[in-house]
Amino acid sequence: MSLYSLVPVTVAALLLLLSVRLLLKPGMVAAVLRAIAALLLLAASLALFLAGYDLNSYRTLLREQALLTVEFQELRPQHYRVALVQGDGSEQRYNLQGDEWQLDARILRWRSGLARVGMEPLYRLERLSGRYSNIQQQVRSLPTAVPLSEAPAGFDTWSLLKRAPGISEWLDAQYGSATFLPMADGARYEVALGYGGLLARPVNARAEEAVALWR
Repeated sequence: MSLYSLVPVTVAALLLLLSVRLLLKPGMVAAVLRAIAALLLLAASLALFLAGYDLNSYRTLLREQALLTVEFQELRPQHYRVALVQGDGSEQRYNLQGDEWQLDARILRWRSGLARVGMEPLYRLERLSGRYSNIQQQVRSLPTAVPLSEAPAGFDTWSLLKRAPGISEWLDAQYGSATFLPMADGARYEVALGYGGLLARPVNARAEEAVALWR
């Protein structure tokens, strides 16, 4: 062992002996345990705070309710401008490629015991995407998808709940829902969410025609 390596190893050994001596002092072990417990409680409180912040981005599902309308303007073949119009009149616009549109949502369902005391399911719209009717074209083409929401502060409660042991007795975090229908110039659909998941319905003649031809 060279002098350059012997010095740090010797210092490390001295520090180790000093730390062991400090730990063996009366009351020191209890102090260390209290510090560890405090750090664990701090970590738990931070995780719960972030979980609450993330769950705040979900909405309560009271009954089947209309969420939004989806309207399409064809820019060129298999390229569409999509307008999502919320119930409050706010609107977001996106570009999608393909023949069909798909909307995805996450749903958190409380188990029967909690549901009986008034805990309602929660939902969050996740993604709007385009898809092709032809499987081979779908494989060859780059998918177009836009996020409709993101986990605040990067803390995804959904993913944690799916892995948490014993959580399935209280909460079902495995459930996702999606609906898809054809895109067409001038078509307008209404998207509703109920206990069975997402449901899209045509609400004008152009959308009804597109669904009839698509089937």
